[in-house]
Amino acid sequence: MYDDEHQHQLAPRQPAALTPHANALATSATTAIQARYVVAAQFPRQMVDVREQLLEECRRPAFAARALYRIPFGGKATVGPSIRFAEALLRCYGHIHVESEIVHEDDDALTLRVTITDLQRNLSIYRSSRVPKTVERAKANGRVVVASRKTSEGRMVHIVRATDQELAAALGSAESKAMRTLVLRLVPAHLVDEALDVVEATRQSDDDPDDLMRRLERTFSTHGVTIRDVLEFAGVERVAQLSKGQIGELRQIAEALNDGMATWSDYAGAVETVQPAAAPQPQPKPKRRSRASDMRDALLKGKGASEGSSDPDPNPNPEPDDSEELTGVNDPDVGERDVEDARRVVALAREAGWSLDKLRKRARGQRAGVANLGRLTPDERADIAAMIIEEAT
Repeated sequence: MYDDEHQHQLAPRQPAALTPHANALATSATTAIQARYVVAAQFPRQMVDVREQLLEECRRPAFAARALYRIPFGGKATVGPSIRFAEALLRCYGHIHVESEIVHEDDDALTLRVTITDLQRNLSIYRSSRVPKTVERAKANGRVVVASRKTSEGRMVHIVRATDQELAAALGSAESKAMRTLVLRLVPAHLVDEALDVVEATRQSDDDPDDLMRRLERTFSTHGVTIRDVLEFAGVERVAQLSKGQIGELRQIAEALNDGMATWSDYAGAVETVQPAAAPQPQPKPKRRSRASDMRDALLKGKGASEGSSDPDPNPNPEPDDSEELTGVNDPDVGERDVEDARRVVALAREAGWSLDKLRKRARGQRAGVANLGRLTPDERADIAAMIIEEAT
Protein backbone atom coordinates (compact mmCIF):
# COMPACT_ATOMS: atom_id res chain seq x y z
CA MET A 1 0.00 0.00 0.00
CA TYR A 2 2.85 2.38 0.89
CA ASP A 3 4.63 1.66 -2.38
CA ASP A 4 1.51 2.33 -4.39
CA GLU A 5 0.93 5.65 -2.64
CA HIS A 6 4.58 6.61 -3.00
CA GLN A 7 4.55 5.88 -6.73
CA HIS A 8 1.38 7.87 -7.12
CA GLN A 9 2.97 10.90 -5.42
CA LEU A 10 6.04 10.76 -7.68
CA ALA A 11 4.07 10.41 -10.92
CA PRO A 12 4.48 13.48 -13.19
CA ARG A 13 1.54 15.82 -13.26
CA GLN A 14 -0.30 15.72 -16.57
CA PRO A 15 -0.92 19.05 -18.28
CA ALA A 16 -4.45 20.37 -18.17
CA ALA A 17 -6.46 19.40 -21.20
CA LEU A 18 -7.26 22.18 -23.65
CA THR A 19 -10.83 23.25 -23.95
CA PRO A 20 -12.49 22.36 -27.29
CA HIS A 21 -12.39 26.04 -28.30
CA ALA A 22 -8.67 26.46 -27.48
CA ASN A 23 -7.86 23.19 -29.22
CA ALA A 24 -9.70 24.34 -32.34
CA LEU A 25 -7.80 27.65 -32.34
CA ALA A 26 -4.43 25.89 -31.98
CA THR A 27 -5.26 23.50 -34.80
CA SER A 28 -6.40 26.37 -37.03
CA ALA A 29 -3.19 28.36 -36.38
CA THR A 30 -0.99 25.34 -37.12
CA THR A 31 -2.87 24.63 -40.33
CA ALA A 32 -2.55 28.26 -41.48
CA ILE A 33 1.22 28.28 -40.88
CA GLN A 34 1.70 25.01 -42.74
CA ALA A 35 -0.43 26.26 -45.63
CA ARG A 36 1.73 29.37 -46.04
CA TYR A 37 4.91 27.31 -46.33
CA VAL A 38 3.25 24.87 -48.76
CA VAL A 39 2.11 27.71 -51.04
CA ALA A 40 5.58 29.32 -50.91
CA ALA A 41 7.18 25.99 -51.91
CA GLN A 42 4.71 25.30 -54.72
CA PHE A 43 4.76 28.80 -56.17
CA PRO A 44 8.23 30.28 -55.48
CA ARG A 45 8.77 33.94 -56.23
CA GLN A 46 10.27 34.81 -59.59
CA MET A 47 12.71 37.68 -59.14
CA VAL A 48 12.12 38.89 -62.71
CA ASP A 49 8.41 39.30 -61.95
CA VAL A 50 9.15 40.87 -58.55
CA ARG A 51 11.40 43.45 -60.17
CA GLU A 52 8.92 44.31 -62.92
CA GLN A 53 6.03 44.73 -60.48
CA LEU A 54 8.05 46.88 -58.09
CA LEU A 55 9.45 49.17 -60.79
CA GLU A 56 6.00 49.54 -62.33
CA GLU A 57 4.76 50.68 -58.92
CA CYS A 58 7.63 53.16 -58.63
CA ARG A 59 6.77 54.68 -62.01
CA ARG A 60 3.38 55.85 -60.73
CA PRO A 61 3.63 59.55 -59.74
CA ALA A 62 1.16 59.15 -56.87
CA PHE A 63 3.27 56.39 -55.33
CA ALA A 64 6.62 58.10 -56.01
CA ALA A 65 5.32 61.21 -54.23
CA ARG A 66 4.94 59.17 -51.01
CA ALA A 67 7.90 56.82 -51.35
CA LEU A 68 10.43 58.97 -49.45
CA TYR A 69 10.38 60.77 -46.10
CA ARG A 70 12.42 63.72 -44.89
CA ILE A 71 13.00 64.52 -41.20
CA PRO A 72 15.22 67.11 -39.47
CA PHE A 73 18.02 65.93 -37.20
CA GLY A 74 20.74 68.09 -35.69
CA GLY A 75 19.98 70.95 -38.08
CA LYS A 76 20.30 68.66 -41.11
CA ALA A 77 17.83 66.67 -43.19
CA THR A 78 17.64 62.87 -43.27
CA VAL A 79 15.93 61.27 -46.28
CA GLY A 80 14.97 57.60 -46.59
CA PRO A 81 12.40 55.08 -47.88
CA SER A 82 8.97 55.63 -46.36
CA ILE A 83 6.56 53.12 -44.85
CA ARG A 84 4.52 53.21 -48.08
CA PHE A 85 7.64 52.16 -50.01
CA ALA A 86 8.22 49.25 -47.61
CA GLU A 87 4.61 48.14 -47.99
CA ALA A 88 5.05 48.04 -51.78
CA LEU A 89 8.21 45.97 -51.31
CA LEU A 90 6.24 43.58 -49.13
CA ARG A 91 3.48 43.14 -51.71
CA CYS A 92 5.77 42.70 -54.70
CA TYR A 93 8.33 40.41 -53.03
CA GLY A 94 5.66 38.04 -51.74
CA HIS A 95 5.77 35.00 -49.43
CA ILE A 96 6.57 37.17 -46.41
CA HIS A 97 4.56 36.79 -43.21
CA VAL A 98 4.39 39.70 -40.76
CA GLU A 99 3.22 39.26 -37.18
CA SER A 100 3.33 41.47 -34.11
CA GLU A 101 2.73 40.83 -30.43
CA ILE A 102 3.05 42.65 -27.12
CA VAL A 103 5.71 40.75 -25.19
CA HIS A 104 5.80 42.93 -22.07
CA GLU A 105 3.67 45.56 -20.38
CA ASP A 106 4.08 47.66 -17.25
CA ASP A 107 2.61 50.89 -15.92
CA ASP A 108 4.85 53.06 -18.09
CA ALA A 109 5.15 51.33 -21.47
CA LEU A 110 4.44 48.40 -23.76
CA THR A 111 7.09 46.35 -25.54
CA LEU A 112 6.04 45.46 -29.07
CA ARG A 113 7.81 42.77 -31.07
CA VAL A 114 7.38 42.66 -34.84
CA THR A 115 8.60 39.55 -36.71
CA ILE A 116 8.75 39.02 -40.46
CA THR A 117 9.36 35.61 -41.97
CA ASP A 118 10.48 34.80 -45.49
CA LEU A 119 8.44 31.64 -46.01
CA GLN A 120 10.46 30.61 -49.04
CA ARG A 121 13.81 30.77 -47.24
CA ASN A 122 12.45 29.87 -43.78
CA LEU A 123 14.20 32.97 -42.42
CA SER A 124 12.79 35.11 -39.59
CA ILE A 125 14.04 38.42 -38.17
CA TYR A 126 12.41 40.54 -35.50
CA ARG A 127 12.60 43.95 -33.88
CA SER A 128 11.33 45.05 -30.46
CA SER A 129 10.12 48.59 -29.73
CA ARG A 130 9.21 50.28 -26.46
CA VAL A 131 5.96 52.24 -26.73
CA PRO A 132 5.39 54.70 -23.83
CA LYS A 133 1.91 55.02 -22.35
CA THR A 134 2.32 58.79 -22.27
CA VAL A 135 2.11 61.61 -24.81
CA GLU A 136 3.27 65.24 -24.83
CA ARG A 137 0.65 67.97 -24.94
CA ALA A 138 0.92 71.76 -24.76
CA LYS A 139 -2.15 71.89 -22.47
CA ALA A 140 -3.07 69.33 -19.84
CA ASN A 141 -6.82 70.06 -20.02
CA GLY A 142 -7.62 68.04 -16.91
CA ARG A 143 -5.59 64.98 -17.93
CA VAL A 144 -3.25 63.05 -15.63
CA VAL A 145 0.11 64.85 -15.80
CA VAL A 146 3.12 62.61 -15.26
CA ALA A 147 5.80 65.27 -15.77
CA SER A 148 6.49 68.58 -17.51
CA ARG A 149 9.45 69.90 -19.46
CA LYS A 150 10.61 72.89 -21.49
CA THR A 151 11.29 72.54 -25.19
CA SER A 152 14.39 73.95 -26.90
CA GLU A 153 12.22 76.94 -27.85
CA GLY A 154 11.37 77.61 -24.20
CA ARG A 155 7.77 76.37 -24.38
CA MET A 156 6.37 74.25 -21.54
CA VAL A 157 4.86 70.90 -22.53
CA HIS A 158 3.17 68.33 -20.31
CA ILE A 159 3.69 64.57 -20.39
CA VAL A 160 0.24 63.08 -19.81
CA ARG A 161 -1.26 59.60 -19.75
CA ALA A 162 -2.24 58.48 -23.24
CA THR A 163 -5.85 57.69 -24.05
CA ASP A 164 -6.78 54.35 -25.61
CA GLN A 165 -6.95 55.98 -29.04
CA GLU A 166 -3.54 57.65 -28.63
CA LEU A 167 -1.96 54.41 -27.43
CA ALA A 168 -3.46 52.48 -30.36
CA ALA A 169 -2.06 55.09 -32.77
CA ALA A 170 1.39 54.88 -31.13
CA LEU A 171 1.36 51.08 -31.38
CA GLY A 172 0.38 51.25 -35.04
CA SER A 173 3.15 53.73 -35.78
CA ALA A 174 5.76 51.62 -33.96
CA GLU A 175 4.61 48.50 -35.80
CA SER A 176 4.86 50.22 -39.20
CA LYS A 177 8.33 51.61 -38.47
CA ALA A 178 9.61 48.22 -37.31
CA MET A 179 8.11 46.52 -40.35
CA ARG A 180 9.82 49.00 -42.67
CA THR A 181 13.22 48.45 -41.04
CA LEU A 182 12.88 44.66 -41.23
CA VAL A 183 11.65 44.57 -44.83
CA LEU A 184 14.54 46.76 -45.98
CA ARG A 185 16.93 44.31 -44.29
CA LEU A 186 15.29 41.26 -45.85
CA VAL A 187 14.81 42.33 -49.47
CA PRO A 188 18.00 42.26 -51.64
CA ALA A 189 19.80 45.62 -51.59
CA HIS A 190 20.20 45.84 -55.36
CA LEU A 191 16.42 45.64 -55.81
CA VAL A 192 15.83 48.42 -53.27
CA ASP A 193 18.51 50.61 -54.87
CA GLU A 194 17.07 50.25 -58.36
CA ALA A 195 13.55 50.96 -57.12
CA LEU A 196 14.70 54.15 -55.36
CA ASP A 197 16.39 55.29 -58.57
CA VAL A 198 13.10 54.86 -60.45
CA VAL A 199 11.23 56.71 -57.69
CA GLU A 200 13.61 59.66 -57.98
CA ALA A 201 13.29 59.69 -61.78
CA THR A 202 9.49 59.62 -61.51
CA ARG A 203 9.46 62.49 -59.04
CA GLN A 204 11.67 64.56 -61.33
CA SER A 205 9.42 63.91 -64.33
CA ASP A 206 6.22 65.00 -62.59
CA ASP A 207 5.98 68.38 -64.34
CA ASP A 208 2.74 69.74 -62.92
CA PRO A 209 3.82 71.80 -59.87
CA ASP A 210 0.36 73.35 -59.45
CA ASP A 211 -1.28 69.95 -59.07
CA LEU A 212 1.51 68.82 -56.75
CA MET A 213 1.05 71.88 -54.56
CA ARG A 214 -2.70 71.33 -54.34
CA ARG A 215 -2.12 67.78 -53.15
CA LEU A 216 0.49 68.97 -50.68
CA GLU A 217 -1.89 71.60 -49.34
CA ARG A 218 -4.51 68.92 -48.67
CA THR A 219 -1.93 66.72 -46.96
CA PHE A 220 -0.52 69.47 -44.73
CA SER A 221 -4.00 70.64 -43.74
CA THR A 222 -4.74 67.23 -42.18
CA HIS A 223 -1.86 67.93 -39.75
CA GLY A 224 -3.06 71.45 -38.85
CA VAL A 225 -0.52 73.17 -41.10
CA THR A 226 -1.72 76.03 -43.30
CA ILE A 227 -0.30 76.96 -46.68
CA ARG A 228 0.99 80.19 -45.10
CA ASP A 229 3.00 78.11 -42.60
CA VAL A 230 4.50 76.16 -45.49
CA LEU A 231 5.40 79.32 -47.44
CA GLU A 232 7.03 80.92 -44.39
CA PHE A 233 9.04 77.76 -43.82
CA ALA A 234 10.19 77.76 -47.45
CA GLY A 235 11.09 81.46 -47.30
CA VAL A 236 8.78 82.59 -50.12
CA GLU A 237 5.63 84.71 -50.29
CA ARG A 238 3.65 82.96 -53.03
CA VAL A 239 3.17 79.40 -54.19
CA ALA A 240 4.39 80.35 -57.66
CA GLN A 241 7.80 81.19 -56.19
CA LEU A 242 8.40 77.63 -54.99
CA SER A 243 10.96 75.84 -57.10
CA LYS A 244 10.56 72.27 -58.27
CA GLY A 245 13.28 71.19 -55.84
CA GLN A 246 11.49 72.85 -52.92
CA ILE A 247 8.22 71.12 -53.82
CA GLY A 248 10.04 67.78 -53.90
CA GLU A 249 11.45 68.37 -50.41
CA LEU A 250 8.04 69.44 -49.11
CA ARG A 251 6.60 66.16 -50.39
CA GLN A 252 9.19 64.28 -48.33
CA ILE A 253 8.27 66.33 -45.26
CA ALA A 254 4.57 65.60 -45.82
CA GLU A 255 5.29 61.88 -45.96
CA ALA A 256 7.26 62.06 -42.70
CA LEU A 257 4.22 63.69 -41.08
CA ASN A 258 1.96 60.98 -42.50
CA ASP A 259 4.25 58.24 -41.16
CA GLY A 260 4.31 59.81 -37.69
CA MET A 261 8.11 60.21 -37.80
CA ALA A 262 7.98 63.94 -37.06
CA THR A 263 5.63 66.82 -36.30
CA TRP A 264 5.47 70.21 -37.97
CA SER A 265 7.08 71.84 -34.92
CA ASP A 266 10.20 69.74 -35.63
CA TYR A 267 10.58 71.53 -38.96
CA ALA A 268 9.39 74.98 -37.91
CA GLY A 269 12.10 75.06 -35.23
CA ALA A 270 14.80 73.44 -37.36
CA VAL A 271 17.99 75.32 -38.13
CA GLU A 272 17.90 74.47 -41.80
CA THR A 273 14.84 75.35 -43.92
CA VAL A 274 13.98 74.48 -47.49
CA GLN A 275 15.95 76.87 -49.67
CA PRO A 276 15.37 77.49 -53.37
CA ALA A 277 17.22 74.94 -55.43
CA ALA A 278 20.02 76.20 -57.63
CA ALA A 279 19.86 75.67 -61.36
CA PRO A 280 20.66 72.02 -62.02
CA GLN A 281 24.14 71.36 -63.35
CA PRO A 282 24.77 68.27 -65.46
CA GLN A 283 26.88 65.85 -63.45
CA PRO A 284 27.80 62.23 -64.01
CA LYS A 285 25.53 59.97 -62.02
CA PRO A 286 27.49 58.26 -59.23
CA LYS A 287 27.52 54.52 -59.18
CA ARG A 288 24.91 53.15 -56.78
CA ARG A 289 26.53 51.36 -53.87
CA SER A 290 25.05 48.84 -51.50
CA ARG A 291 21.96 49.67 -49.41
CA ALA A 292 24.13 49.63 -46.30
CA SER A 293 26.40 52.35 -47.71
CA ASP A 294 23.51 54.55 -48.88
CA MET A 295 21.57 54.11 -45.66
CA ARG A 296 24.66 54.84 -43.61
CA ASP A 297 25.44 58.03 -45.56
CA ALA A 298 21.82 59.21 -45.31
CA LEU A 299 21.46 58.50 -41.60
CA LEU A 300 24.83 59.95 -40.63
CA LYS A 301 24.77 62.98 -42.89
CA GLY A 302 26.31 65.84 -40.97
CA LYS A 303 27.02 63.69 -37.90
CA GLY A 304 30.78 63.41 -38.38
CA ALA A 305 33.52 63.47 -40.94
CA SER A 306 32.73 61.62 -44.12
CA GLU A 307 35.27 59.31 -45.71
CA GLY A 308 38.32 61.26 -46.83
CA SER A 309 37.18 64.44 -45.02
CA SER A 310 39.28 66.35 -42.51
CA ASP A 311 36.33 68.10 -40.77
CA PRO A 312 36.78 68.32 -36.99
CA ASP A 313 34.77 66.16 -34.60
CA PRO A 314 31.46 67.99 -33.89
CA ASN A 315 31.68 67.01 -30.23
CA PRO A 316 33.69 69.75 -28.42
CA ASN A 317 34.48 67.45 -25.50
CA PRO A 318 35.54 64.12 -27.01
CA GLU A 319 36.20 61.05 -24.91
CA PRO A 320 39.36 59.82 -26.65
CA ASP A 321 40.03 56.72 -24.59
CA ASP A 322 36.68 54.95 -24.28
CA SER A 323 35.24 56.14 -27.58
CA GLU A 324 38.33 55.22 -29.59
CA GLU A 325 38.37 51.81 -27.99
CA LEU A 326 34.72 51.39 -28.96
CA THR A 327 35.50 52.19 -32.61
CA GLY A 328 38.10 49.40 -32.78
CA VAL A 329 41.00 51.65 -33.79
CA ASN A 330 43.43 49.46 -31.80
CA ASP A 331 41.91 46.18 -33.02
CA PRO A 332 44.22 44.57 -35.62
CA ASP A 333 41.23 42.82 -37.22
CA VAL A 334 39.35 46.07 -37.92
CA GLY A 335 40.06 47.98 -41.12
CA GLU A 336 40.49 51.75 -41.42
CA ARG A 337 37.18 52.15 -43.28
CA ASP A 338 35.29 50.32 -40.52
CA VAL A 339 36.96 52.51 -37.87
CA GLU A 340 35.89 55.70 -39.67
CA ASP A 341 32.37 54.32 -40.03
CA ALA A 342 32.29 53.45 -36.31
CA ARG A 343 33.47 56.98 -35.40
CA ARG A 344 30.50 58.45 -37.25
CA VAL A 345 28.13 56.21 -35.29
CA VAL A 346 29.79 57.31 -32.03
CA ALA A 347 29.45 61.00 -33.05
CA LEU A 348 25.79 60.47 -33.92
CA ALA A 349 25.15 58.73 -30.58
CA ARG A 350 26.77 61.60 -28.66
CA GLU A 351 24.64 64.19 -30.43
CA ALA A 352 21.52 62.19 -29.57
CA GLY A 353 22.57 62.06 -25.90
CA TRP A 354 23.51 58.36 -25.78
CA SER A 355 26.15 57.26 -23.32
CA LEU A 356 29.03 55.13 -24.53
CA ASP A 357 27.83 52.34 -22.26
CA LYS A 358 24.42 52.36 -23.95
CA LEU A 359 26.07 52.33 -27.37
CA ARG A 360 28.29 49.43 -26.31
CA LYS A 361 25.24 47.45 -25.18
CA ARG A 362 23.52 48.11 -28.51
CA ALA A 363 26.58 46.80 -30.33
CA ARG A 364 26.52 43.62 -28.26
CA GLY A 365 22.82 43.35 -28.93
CA GLN A 366 23.58 43.24 -32.65
CA ARG A 367 26.12 40.45 -32.16
CA ALA A 368 26.75 38.75 -28.82
CA GLY A 369 30.28 39.16 -27.49
CA VAL A 370 31.38 41.75 -30.08
CA ALA A 371 34.32 43.79 -28.79
CA ASN A 372 33.70 47.06 -30.67
CA LEU A 373 31.67 48.76 -33.39
CA GLY A 374 34.37 48.20 -35.98
CA ARG A 375 33.83 44.45 -35.84
CA LEU A 376 30.17 44.84 -36.86
CA THR A 377 29.10 44.66 -40.48
CA PRO A 378 28.06 47.89 -42.29
CA ASP A 379 24.42 46.71 -42.12
CA GLU A 380 24.66 46.16 -38.36
CA ARG A 381 26.16 49.61 -37.80
CA ALA A 382 23.46 51.13 -40.02
CA ASP A 383 20.82 49.45 -37.86
CA ILE A 384 22.32 51.04 -34.73
CA ALA A 385 22.34 54.45 -36.45
CA ALA A 386 18.68 53.95 -37.37
CA MET A 387 17.86 53.15 -33.72
CA ILE A 388 19.63 56.34 -32.58
CA ILE A 389 17.68 58.55 -34.99
CA GLU A 390 14.39 56.75 -34.31
CA GLU A 391 14.72 57.36 -30.57
CA ALA A 392 15.74 60.98 -31.11
CA THR A 393 12.70 61.69 -33.29
